[in-house]
Amino acid sequence: MTNLTLKELAIAKKLPVEFLRELGLQTIKLQSNQAVKIPYFAEDGEEIAVRYRLALDGDTRFRWRKGDKTTLYGLQRLEKAREAGYVLLVEGESDSWTAWYYDIPVLGVPGKSIWKPGWEKVSNGLQVFLWCEPGAVDFAERVGKTIPGLRVIHAPDGIKDLSELHISGKPFVEELEKLQSGATLVAEEQEREPARQNNIRPGILITNRFLREITADTLDCLNAANEPPELFKTGNEIVRIGPSDVAEPLTVAALRGKMDRTADYLKIGADGEENPARPPMDVAQDILALPAADIPFPELRGVRHAPLFLQGGRLLYAEGYDTGSGWLLRLHGLNGIRADMALPEARGWLDELFCDFPFADEPSRTHAATLLLQPFVRELITSPTPCYLIDAPTRGTGKGLLAEVATLVPTGGPAPVMSLVGDGDEVEKRITSLLLGGRSHIQLDNVRTLRSAHLEAALTTLYWNGRRLGKSEMVYLANRATWLATGNNVEVSDEMARRTIPIRLDAQVERPEDRTGFKRELPGWAHENRPALVSACLSIAKIWIDSGQPRGAATLGRYESWAAVMGGLLDVAGYQGFLRDRARLHGAADTETQEWMATVGLWWGSSGDRAITAGDLFELVKEHDLLMSVWGGRSRTGALQRMGHALSKKRDRVFGRYVIRAAGLDGVTRNAAYRLELCAASAAGVSKTPETPETLDAGTETPVNIDFLDTDAFGCFAGSRAKTPETPSASPGVLQTDSKNTRQNNWQKPPVNIDFLGVSGVSGVLNSPQTAGEAQEREPGEDEGEPWEVF
Repeated sequence: MTNLTLKELAIAKKLPVEFLRELGLQTIKLQSNQAVKIPYFAEDGEEIAVRYRLALDGDTRFRWRKGDKTTLYGLQRLEKAREAGYVLLVEGESDSWTAWYYDIPVLGVPGKSIWKPGWEKVSNGLQVFLWCEPGAVDFAERVGKTIPGLRVIHAPDGIKDLSELHISGKPFVEELEKLQSGATLVAEEQEREPARQNNIRPGILITNRFLREITADTLDCLNAANEPPELFKTGNEIVRIGPSDVAEPLTVAALRGKMDRTADYLKIGADGEENPARPPMDVAQDILALPAADIPFPELRGVRHAPLFLQGGRLLYAEGYDTGSGWLLRLHGLNGIRADMALPEARGWLDELFCDFPFADEPSRTHAATLLLQPFVRELITSPTPCYLIDAPTRGTGKGLLAEVATLVPTGGPAPVMSLVGDGDEVEKRITSLLLGGRSHIQLDNVRTLRSAHLEAALTTLYWNGRRLGKSEMVYLANRATWLATGNNVEVSDEMARRTIPIRLDAQVERPEDRTGFKRELPGWAHENRPALVSACLSIAKIWIDSGQPRGAATLGRYESWAAVMGGLLDVAGYQGFLRDRARLHGAADTETQEWMATVGLWWGSSGDRAITAGDLFELVKEHDLLMSVWGGRSRTGALQRMGHALSKKRDRVFGRYVIRAAGLDGVTRNAAYRLELCAASAAGVSKTPETPETLDAGTETPVNIDFLDTDAFGCFAGSRAKTPETPSASPGVLQTDSKNTRQNNWQKPPVNIDFLGVSGVSGVLNSPQTAGEAQEREPGEDEGEPWEVF
């Protein structure tokens, strides 16, 4: 229990009680104890903080009012200091009372361990003296680091502070004036002790203080020492730049080490003295848990290794961190960069870089140039950017080499590589990790099937919200990366097709890796001539900007800004064929989509718009070896389950001229039923319900003729439709049949004449042999229990 009254405090300090009352001090009840309230005022006299004195001595004699922040004591008396032309900094409130009693202008620092950046501003225009108590040289040097011209008054022997000088009975004013006249510049003392100069750190007291106060002081110190910036924030993460120019999330251990090298943490021991302490663990954890708005470090958009154009056409070319844009530029000796090449010279360098690659067509060559130029103007693009797919018929054609040199020019090295693993969560975490590192390029290597829900999401957003590797926490990050993928005859899902820009290489030889006679030895030539290649890219961009940034005519849904910027840039540079070969990419979409298109054609030819169940469709596709990835190698029960799941996922999907619609429940089996509808565009002039065929002799089967020669560009059926029996009447949502036998009789399969010579994009699918991998696919929960393929 502690008890202290104002009268006791006045007697101990040998000051009149009424004088202390005039300063706002008073005796109060604090948690059933008596204490002295010491108010802190702003310059305008408003109370901004309160400190309680609970005892005359001991390490628990002071306590701040809950929620208050430490500040300088005596700000309301600054006007008198300005009249005198100087101010004396002292430690604590009692020294301030003593000086004010003698009408000497002072400001009190609430502890020699506490000096916050920014406090020096209140002394602008004043000569500042500091009373240095024994053993407080570090404090003087710490303050002197922020106040040029600070003069230090060293306490005389036997006297600790101004209060003791007053209590000693010596002539106070005369003694202080004598000490003031002998004050020395702190800079002079630093010259005498040069070894101490690099060890001056602000002090942070951790004893009897709230966590938020220590956190606030720590952030102030870290932010003040963060020049040039070493700590950044990316989204809601605090990061630092690692040795490979990769942004690394700060761990608790790393942050505590940074805290210890930035400030001296002190605690008050039993003897009342301040002793060194380790940076508190909970403070480091609190800082790392702060929301992005409360983190004072500069925002990092990413690390770049070549100059780039910013919004408004400004060229960022200076090494280091750019506050206005948030980019950190690390050029690593990239000297002699220019942006004033003539267009023929600049185009010549790019043509030399790509001269040995066997592009399949002109659009592929143009898209390779697009991939190369995009990083230099990425900040002028306000939309997401698509993925560049570099593919070829076989290995050794140069896919990886093209990806390497197209990345080497803007970055100085290859792009980080990730694979599209079957585990979607793993893909999400890998994307998050690479974006968190501030990577400018992300490459998907050796892709067989370009299909991933997480990749699709990343390619259509400017901001990514994902989970980190090894953690379940979510990270919110800017997505400014250039995405590219490589592979042989890559199968592209229909969702990825619209997000992909094709670059096709075709050497048209059996073994492309055995080719010789190349003009340039890559990537060595690109390394040696990187300054010239970077200059060529910058010059082309500069010519486009100086031309008024004309927009390209081609467009691409969800990537409108990208298409306009890159299309206009390529037009100015003289490239042809931008976005002209994407029909080939859609035409060569993944086999699953094409199989469904063929299946839907057979379905319409057999049933028209009559509702059927998964079992009915299973019999049809089984006869024609379609959708084997769904049913192949399974028991009938397992195959029907998978077919039902597949139909449910394809509900309301458009395949060519048809849409799969839900049709309620089957009246016999009570299973879900589905029917086909003609698309609105296709329904005009085409009967929705096929005509009833002429009555044939009993036992005669109805032939179904499907001519694959009469298809549209995507393998959809465009010719005459096969005839089917009349659709029986049905109540809403329920398919009615006379009996189960009637349904089975209706689905005795007629022979189907298929002209496979006319199949475009489907040949080899309809009758493709079942692979071992397909035979092992199972729906989770089926009797067989074998693994099934994850797309």
